[in-house]
Amino acid sequence: MTPRAAARRPAFGPVRAGRGAVVRFFHDASMPKKNLVYIQSLRNGAADRAGQPVAYQGGTRYMKAPLEFLVERLNDSPLGERYTLKGVIVDDDEGSPADRAKVADYGFARTPGRPWILPDGWHMDCGFDQATWPVPAVKLFAFVGDVGPQGGGTMLLSGTHRLVDRYRETLPAPVGAGKEHWRAFMLHHPWLARLLDGADRPDHGRALVGAAGEIDGVPVQIVELTGSPGDIVLTHLHVLHARSPNTGTVPRLMAGKQIRRA
Repeated sequence: MTPRAAARRPAFGPVRAGRGAVVRFFHDASMPKKNLVYIQSLRNGAADRAGQPVAYQGGTRYMKAPLEFLVERLNDSPLGERYTLKGVIVDDDEGSPADRAKVADYGFARTPGRPWILPDGWHMDCGFDQATWPVPAVKLFAFVGDVGPQGGGTMLLSGTHRLVDRYRETLPAPVGAGKEHWRAFMLHHPWLARLLDGADRPDHGRALVGAAGEIDGVPVQIVELTGSPGDIVLTHLHVLHARSPNTGTVPRLMAGKQIRRA
């Protein structure tokens, strides 16, 4: 498999675009290269909070994971012309209580048998002080392993970038990133507010996955990302998203990256 994400490369096939500013590329493994295998320690990533937003100078900052850095280098440097990420080996021991405890609340963690609960951690990788137009950046999600339903794939609220654009106009003063600001946006729209109480629903909110609606004339949909190695999804930077539980038997192997305009 290859994580190459650049649309100019022939390693990816057709593009599907929708009204929710989500674009997916499909991998076409046709370029022979030297193979790389990445050995990943989820327990170390969890300790460093790699691949997650972290508190930083009164706001949040994304902590890039080593695997994401590798994918970035393969995408954006001559290394990508010579090497292909062939596989990812997870070094953690599923039979070790210590390893399981360290990754229990981490995005890659496996929790077979644990109920899937609609997440309530909806957020953007920026604040409401960041203008939506012209598009400042896109968010890239890359699959480096198979991720199926309830497998920990990132949840997206397709169309919310357009709602954010309108919501910003209602604010008396610009506000930055932060849980309290993102939650206030969700509570501003009843259709979105119900997504915050998945744990209290009889089905834990699973029936809402895939649901589509319209808010003030803007089409919106709750999307669960699933895919195969080499698949890539691009979204507008202001599309809200959330980490979801992985109730499957394999780690959730996805990488995320913000790509800013030049």
